[in-house]
Formats: sequence, C-alpha cells, structure tokens
Amino acid sequence: MFIMAESMSLKTKKKSSLRRFGLIILLLVSFLLRVWNLDWDEGTHQHPDERYWSIVTADIQWEDPVTYFNSGDSELNPYRYQSSWVYGTLPLFAAKGAAQFLEADFFLSNWVVSAVDSVGINLEEDRLSANGEMYVAKTFNSGFEVQNIGRLLAALIDTGTVLFTYFLGRALFSRTAGLIAATLLTFAPLHIQYSHFHGAEPWVTFFGTAAVLLSVLFYKSYRTLGNGDPPKRREIIQALSIGFFCGLAGASKFTGFIVFTAPVFAFALATFTNNWNNATSRARRSEAFLSFMTLVSVSGLMAIGTFRIF
Repeated sequence: MFIMAESMSLKTKKKSSLRRFGLIILLLVSFLLRVWNLDWDEGTHQHPDERYWSIVTADIQWEDPVTYFNSGDSELNPYRYQSSWVYGTLPLFAAKGAAQFLEADFFLSNWVVSAVDSVGINLEEDRLSANGEMYVAKTFNSGFEVQNIGRLLAALIDTGTVLFTYFLGRALFSRTAGLIAATLLTFAPLHIQYSHFHGAEPWVTFFGTAAVLLSVLFYKSYRTLGNGDPPKRREIIQALSIGFFCGLAGASKFTGFIVFTAPVFAFALATFTNNWNNATSRARRSEAFLSFMTLVSVSGLMAIGTFRIF
C-alpha cells in the first residue's frame, strides 16, 4: 500500500515538473516570437502611431513630483506639447525611464545593453567615426529613437500576459485549459504584431488580464462573504490589489477602465450569493449590500488614485 502511494506521488511530481518545464518553454517561445526582428524598420519610424509616440517621448521631460500633479504646468503632460493624446502615459513614462537608464554610460547599463544585444535583440551597432575608426554605439536613446526600448518592454509585458492567461485558465477550468489558452496566445498573430510597436495595447492587455485574474481568485477564495460576513483585512487588501491593476490598465489606455466590470461582478457574486433570496432577512441583505459597496469603493478609489499617479 505504501509502495503504491509512493509511486503515485512520484508520478504526480513528475507530471507537475513536466508541466512547469513546458510552461517555461512556452514563455521562452512567446518572448522570442515577440522580439524577433525587433528593429524591423531599422530606425526609420515607418508606423505613424509609433512615430507619434516617439515624438511625444522626446517632448516630455522629468520634473519635480509636485509640479507633475499640476497638469497645466507639468512637463510630463503630453498635452503641453501636442494638441491630442488619446493614450495613457504609463507606457510612455516606462519607455522613457528605461531608455534613459540604459543609454547612460556606466557599467550596469552597458552590461545590460550588451547582454540583451548578444542574444540577437538589436540594441547596439558598429559605426564609423569621422576619423575612420569603428566603434560600438547604442541604437536608441530616451528621445525620438526610443522605439526599440518601447518594443522590448512591450514584448516583455505581452509575455507576462501569456503567463497570466495560463493562471486564468487554470483558475477557471483546469491546468490543461490554462496551457491550451497560453499556447493559443503565444502564437496569436495580433499579439506578436503589437509587441513589435512602442504603444499602449500590450500594456493595457497585461494589466487588464491581471485584474480579471485577481477578480476570479477573489471570488473563489472569499465565498464566505456569501454567509453575511463583512469584508475582513484580507478581502480589503485583495480589493486594493485589483483596483491597483485596474488603475494601471486605465493609465495605459483610458478604455482599459472597462476591466473594472470584472471585480464588480466578482464582488457582487461573493457578497450576494446566499444573501439575496426570499428567505433572507432585510438586515442580512443590508449587510450584503454594505459589504459590496465597501469592496467596490475601496477598489475604485485605488484605481482612480493609481490612474492619477501614472
């Protein structure tokens, strides 16, 4: 009996190890597909929307945090330089910050750039100086030539979406369903295409998927709210986390706020299940409604605050 149990345990561990190994391979393939031929336009800015992103990235400048919250005077406000900006600012700030760090001439930045370039991601190139000598130069900067860094971040972010998709499929159905969903997303042409642009779409998808995943996990973990119990500290922290990712989705692109419908439904299912039928007292219904409004308010305020910061 003991031998059979040990054999079953070994089989389970082996199956789990193979699944994890397969997921790691899938994520590597996903990332490679998204960074392959990253410098596809060779710095010519052929995509008009991406070119506009590069223009605005060059326009904005880092400033005092206090001035940042004064939108009219903020040097990080795209509307100060352009008449229109229909995207979020989070991907804009992230790309400029990462590019500024990597273009700096010191050990860590140079090492990271060389390491990334060595695996085939074009961040360095050989150039000829005026004296006829060859030297290695970086193919980007934190201004108009920021597109390759924006694309690299988009590739990393979208690979993260593949991982979150696996977790979401596992949470809703099974590990197998999660692997199938992650595999389909790995080879999705639209995701691969958008990962080759410095833009908002991979960012809003990543944070939106994270918010939906946390909403599902909230409902599965805290069904006890359906017994009339008020939200406890863990539930409040979970609601704050969901609001944080909803805010980041909105900060990536304003339409990302539509993802807030996911936590609203999750909170409603968690609080009103078993608390809203003919046998439920009015006091119990009032407590359930109060719990629901508390969760929505906490999560919503966190989303708004996060959006304002980023």
